[in-house]
Amino acid sequence: ATVSGSGSDWTSSATLSVGVSGNADLTVDGGASVGNTDGYIARFSGSGVATVTDSGSLWANSGNLYVGGRETAARSR
Repeated sequence: ATVSGSGSDWTSSATLSVGVSGNADLTVDGGASVGNTDGYIARFSGSGVATVTDSGSLWANSGNLYVGGRETAARSR
């Protein structure tokens, strides 16, 4: 998925997973923003790449960010 351009916004009151049981990419660029509760990159057996390309763009997690698997994965707040 790509969210691009100033004023573009994708907000969810749920989790956002990039690559659950398959491959996926998330790109946020050009001043766009993405917001959700917990974020997951490469959840379960998937692989994922999340890219935020510039200082005006944002991926905001109100909870935790998990990288590489389930809740036992590395997380950042």
